[in-house]
Amino acid sequence: MARHDWADGRVIYKVAVDLDGSTSTVSRFYPWPQQGLRRAHGSGSEPSASGPPTLAAGRRSVDSA
Repeated sequence: MARHDWADGRVIYKVAVDLDGSTSTVSRFYPWPQQGLRRAHGSGSEPSASGPPTLAAGRRSVDSA
């Protein structure tokens, strides 16, 4: 998934979706907010100014003890 912020204030999300249940995905672009759509799953990562995303405060990696 990718978020595209435009200078005019629009926000577009690029997502991979499985349209027919075959597990093959295609890319689709959706404006946000969009009537009828809502956030389904939250992310454990926080935006980073540089480098890969980092885990949010208080989160532990899946394999940590």
